[in-house]
Amino acid sequence: MTHVFSRSLRTVLCVDSQTGGNFGAADTITRPLLTSHLPVLGSERATSSESMPSFRGHPGFALNSVRSSPWDPTQLVVTAADNFGISGTGKVYVIKAMGGPMGAAGAGAAAAVAPMLTLGLGWGTSDGAFDACFSEADANLVIVGCGDGVKIYHLGQAGSTPPAAPTMPIAHMTEHGAEVCCVTWAHGSTPHFATASWDRTVKIWPAAVLGAGGGPSLCTLVGHTKEVYEAAWNPHQPAILATASGDGTFKLWDVRQPSIAGVTVPNGAIVLSCDWNRYDTNMLATGSVDQFIRLHDVRKPLQPLVTLKGHDAAVRRVRFSPFTRSHLLSSGYDFRVNVFDLERPQRPLTARYEQHREFVVGLDWSYVSPGVFYSASWDGSIFSMLQGQPPVMTAPEPLPPMLPPPRPPNASSILRRQAAGGGGPTARGPVALAMGNAAMPGVPMQTTM
Repeated sequence: MTHVFSRSLRTVLCVDSQTGGNFGAADTITRPLLTSHLPVLGSERATSSESMPSFRGHPGFALNSVRSSPWDPTQLVVTAADNFGISGTGKVYVIKAMGGPMGAAGAGAAAAVAPMLTLGLGWGTSDGAFDACFSEADANLVIVGCGDGVKIYHLGQAGSTPPAAPTMPIAHMTEHGAEVCCVTWAHGSTPHFATASWDRTVKIWPAAVLGAGGGPSLCTLVGHTKEVYEAAWNPHQPAILATASGDGTFKLWDVRQPSIAGVTVPNGAIVLSCDWNRYDTNMLATGSVDQFIRLHDVRKPLQPLVTLKGHDAAVRRVRFSPFTRSHLLSSGYDFRVNVFDLERPQRPLTARYEQHREFVVGLDWSYVSPGVFYSASWDGSIFSMLQGQPPVMTAPEPLPPMLPPPRPPNASSILRRQAAGGGGPTARGPVALAMGNAAMPGVPMQTTM
């Protein structure tokens, strides 16, 4: 029995190596879960210098996202912003996750440690970097959402290590009027990607903009009245896009008809995240500032199928497993990462991780190692975790400067936001809390700077 990664569906299929049979979506690949009690797993110090299940970015930079590569499932891209994204520059890290249950140790090996994390490549950005994904048209391209637009970087620009000199993107698109907080590649045969922004819009881009110089977007989806925090393509219906917004709704769009406003589903609270189940084309999960995760059947979206509670603050990310239909990850502003098993309706919350010391805003599953997932936090750390095992904190490795290129005049996210008449909160997280105001992304606040 082997596992095959379907890049188009971001799904891991179980294949019988003798018959070639594909168990696909109808049969989930079950994995052991902790069922006797709810474990709270904090960080432990590594006992071996060879074990590096955690990675720490540059001091002062908050990590915003982590994504696995569809080309090389041991490769991750991580974004970061200085001063929590209020002002300053950003970083983009390309990290290798080595080893693990199905990594370098070989398929079928039962390694009891999470993959090691080591820096491969990296760049500095002239404004904060909030999200990134790998292009699925070219394995060497990375798309980055920044405070000053959408940027395309080529992995070959950096050689084998982060360059000493600032690296310019090969393309820089500035159509959005505020921070670009989400970039996501479509699953269909026609190569394109979507970007979501605090300017309340979503833009669809053709693969042609990945070349030198960039280009215009295909269309703009207009309908949300507040910031759009995340967009997610349906893995089985390539034209269907879900978006999560600060206006308290999520929308379902058919990008073949961009001029028609998407189906609006009231959520009762600001929606910060959404994700589709890889094995059920109609199931969508949302995470909100009211601390709830809701599972929706999009054929009847107004009434959630299930409401999950496991956080004591806003839910920032939700992610369905690529290995099973029932496993769901969530992370939030309570510094936690939760694991849910939807096949246990009486006690779906099976594990809780509390190793981070700040908002956990980046989350993704490994596409190569069953039960392995990654979390990134404003505390500057990313953890590689094996489900059921405690996370391990390892000593930070020395990092090159990864200097940003010069910022173009009037290109800062704050100036762009002011010129656009607002569009997003101006302070987020620890800075806001230090000022005596518990504002978070999705909860606009006013500051004096």
